[in-house]
Amino acid sequence: MIEQLWFTASPVGLGQSPGWQVRAASPALRDQTDPHIRQIMALLRYELPASLRPFKITPSEAPLSMCWLRVNGERVLLQRAFIGLTWDRRPGNTFSHLLTKLPADFGAYHAIDLWRSTLWACSDTLDPHDLALPQLKAAQLVPGPLAATSRLEGSLARYLESLVIAYYYYVFHKIQHIYIVAQPDLVVQLIWGLIRAFPARMLAELTFSTFERYLDKPTTPTIAGVYPAHDQSPTAAAVYALESDAVVIDLAHDTVRGLPVSPRASAYAATVVQLLVAGDRRLKDFISSINMYQSAEIDVIDGRLQYYLRCNPFPII
Repeated sequence: MIEQLWFTASPVGLGQSPGWQVRAASPALRDQTDPHIRQIMALLRYELPASLRPFKITPSEAPLSMCWLRVNGERVLLQRAFIGLTWDRRPGNTFSHLLTKLPADFGAYHAIDLWRSTLWACSDTLDPHDLALPQLKAAQLVPGPLAATSRLEGSLARYLESLVIAYYYYVFHKIQHIYIVAQPDLVVQLIWGLIRAFPARMLAELTFSTFERYLDKPTTPTIAGVYPAHDQSPTAAAVYALESDAVVIDLAHDTVRGLPVSPRASAYAATVVQLLVAGDRRLKDFISSINMYQSAEIDVIDGRLQYYLRCNPFPII
């Protein structure tokens, strides 16, 4: 069964005193002294971008953060959101909803489809004395609108191509992080495309967040969205300064920095992105052909790509 937890500013909760705390949790997540649960709790706080003030914006104007992470080898999926006022009418309240103990076959492909799902709680709907949440069944993980998407917007194709190259290089050469400077709804579309561009075994180590305020934490995921402020957007150079080998894809300024030069990765990216933009079913066939192999070594990927292009000729972007 899937375990869940709510975290917000509340007068009641598992913390036993008013303030930021776990408002309610399912059975396996209720022991706040458990070291594993304490590590999970470190992921729950949401911080607005520096350029946004909690008393000047509505919840719909704040970036939504959905994260696919790993804690002690265990996958967690959570949504963090700004929700406006606290119970005592102070600005700056946030709400985090976390899922863990996910099914063994639940991967990044399923996680990204829960973007803006009705599954996520964004407010406290419990009785004040109720501190328990039920366990969930897999059937209750209702996909959001992104799940109905069959192709990528053409305007995002060149950014996705850069992202595919960067992640291809990450898998085989382990660069540190990939940052996407864009609104979360654009970040999530690029991550959606990336996930469909690779076989499942190449996504095994993928972690992502559609928005991260702080990028210097040890829990920073492989791919992190960076909010583009209207007044002083974090330029690619500023984000890049955090890590010399990071890749920064900056949609706000139409720049890409730190992208490795890799003919193999470039050929792979051009092929899969063209198929994805066209909504071409051959992309699924190509990914399946890679999955037939026991490993996803670089020579296997390159060999399957060359073979597939010989058997299925089409123009490359």
